[in-house]
Amino acid sequence: MVNDNNNLPIKWGARHYKFEKDETLLILDDISVDGFMLGKIEKLDLEHCKVGLKALARLHTFSIQLENEKCKENPNYINHYNAYPSAFDEFLFSYKNKFAESYMNAAMRCIKLSFDYLPHLSPNERTELKDNLQDTLNELVEAMEHPSKKFKNVFCHGDIWHKNIMFKYSGETPIECNLIDFQALRFLPVVHDVLFLIYINTTHEFRQENLYKLLEYYYAEFSNELKTFGLNPYEIFSFHDFLESYTEYLPSIKIIHIYYKQLHDLGDEYLSAEFKIKSDALELTIGNREKYLLPALETNYNNFVDKMIPLYDVYIESIRNPHIVREECFEIIRRKIHSDDYVFKNLQVLPNHSKNLLKITISLNETITDLKFFLKYLNDDFNRKEAFIYQILSLNNLLSNTEVMSLIKQVMPDCYYSVNARSIVLENLEVKGFKNVRTLDYKSVDTVIKTLAKFHAAYLFLEQKGQTEKVHKFYDFSDITSELNKETIYTKSKIVSAAYDGLLSAVNELHPSMLSEISKLRDSEENFVNLLQPSETYKNVLCHGNLTLENIMFKGEDRSECRLVDFKQSRLMPPSYDILTFLYMTTTQNFRDQYFNQIIQSYYNYLTQEVQRAKLNVTDFLTFNDFKNSFNEIKVVSLLQATILSHSKNDKNKNVREKLQFKNPKENVSLLMDHYRNTV
Repeated sequence: MVNDNNNLPIKWGARHYKFEKDETLLILDDISVDGFMLGKIEKLDLEHCKVGLKALARLHTFSIQLENEKCKENPNYINHYNAYPSAFDEFLFSYKNKFAESYMNAAMRCIKLSFDYLPHLSPNERTELKDNLQDTLNELVEAMEHPSKKFKNVFCHGDIWHKNIMFKYSGETPIECNLIDFQALRFLPVVHDVLFLIYINTTHEFRQENLYKLLEYYYAEFSNELKTFGLNPYEIFSFHDFLESYTEYLPSIKIIHIYYKQLHDLGDEYLSAEFKIKSDALELTIGNREKYLLPALETNYNNFVDKMIPLYDVYIESIRNPHIVREECFEIIRRKIHSDDYVFKNLQVLPNHSKNLLKITISLNETITDLKFFLKYLNDDFNRKEAFIYQILSLNNLLSNTEVMSLIKQVMPDCYYSVNARSIVLENLEVKGFKNVRTLDYKSVDTVIKTLAKFHAAYLFLEQKGQTEKVHKFYDFSDITSELNKETIYTKSKIVSAAYDGLLSAVNELHPSMLSEISKLRDSEENFVNLLQPSETYKNVLCHGNLTLENIMFKGEDRSECRLVDFKQSRLMPPSYDILTFLYMTTTQNFRDQYFNQIIQSYYNYLTQEVQRAKLNVTDFLTFNDFKNSFNEIKVVSLLQATILSHSKNDKNKNVREKLQFKNPKENVSLLMDHYRNTV
């Protein structure tokens, strides 16, 4: 594969030369003559890690570009795995060959044995962990043997420990490295190699301070390498997907870490003394490993406890709290207290009615401190857009626009962690005095309208800056709009069917004579999903999309301040979409008749004020006439949204709508029927 590479630069390892008489013979450049050597330190520091990650970024990009070239040459070339399946046969974590199976069984027996030496575990906890271990191992095998079906796969080295990395130095500073020994080659997402390098070669304390810094560093290098080939990193493997893949592959790396540490922590001196012949090494690797581990545990118990307890604690936490683990807590703490000067104690997930609270206990300035957050679990891609919105707008270390940051803090809760298909960690608004309400008066509505103006203005600023400069560390503005335009709610037929079932139920109950006409909507151009598209006529902004009372929290008795939550139905639409859906779902027809013109004028005034603060002219984005006219285009889809949410036949949604206290949904259905009567 590497030889037939169309002269792509190999900047990550030694060049290989074909030997026609015996293709099984490997002939490689002697890179030691160019100054490459094994690392001067066994546990890598920040600079060594960065050099190693840069080499990995080059290897992974090489794989992508080689695949692109081969696909151009041969339309039937799907990917490297399909073309060369035997090259990626898993030889360590597999049940398909006796060596791998023996290796795993030996390691598993010793891990179970190690649980008995962990002094802080009860007998029941040890039994539970031993029972879970086989499931964990099966998941590991599945992850290692098969390429991902969700994320981009590349050549992965698969065994990045310090003896497989050769560095070149300038004095004591590493400046370049080459990777050697590719016998564990895998075809997996890039994060497998990234996590392998970081976990196998660094200490727990190092990762606490540097893990997320190194993840971001790698992705920056990976992006730059892709750009050298004219490729768009967002289209190949976005930062959003990179973080999600990190959470998916982290458990497998943790168990691999334990496998490796079992052997490595016996120490070179002990191993040298014990293994005089090859058969001894084989027995340790795939045979009676306990024969060597038990004496080491008995004679050097304190060393085992010191080294292995932190490792096992991290593994145990990941089993008990699969949606949030210690490594993520380090970054959450850093974003909360803006310091690395603390001692992590523990984390707890505390059920609180329909919500979860995350409590992280730390020692700060020698004082035990509990940090409490709201924890939202995510599943599949249903919340993909919400996770992305928090990533780009609220994780401010990645966002470059201060005007946007300032506005967003007045609109949505502070976010400390956000990864799709995993979890979102937010400030606990209830602690700050925010709460949901059951009814709205005009002042409350005005507060929401003012907050919407800030939210929409933030997007306008982002868009305006994005025309001339990079607004985010890992995304161009065009990438942001591409992600926001993806439909993540109505992507499955059963969800669309449930939406129409709710609509037809409402029509059948209240206007049965219109049932036949409304039934045709699903297959018409005016169906609900088609209407949920950016306008081609009016200015689009980032809209919340689901402003029920459940998703608005007010502060204080005067309700002069509010925060918006739950952004999973967000989409690019005219501002009028948010205003109308909000009014239809939270107010009565009498209220709207009395205040509607005043509300839209107030919104435009608030938007003007926010835009002027940034020394911009609101009419460059949206004139008042266009704003008013857009309500005619948006009315139908807003009514459909309100009607579907308030009349779903799903039991869960029934409970939700009772909780949300939709205001006179019959009125909305009547308005909707009036529209269709006039168009039929």
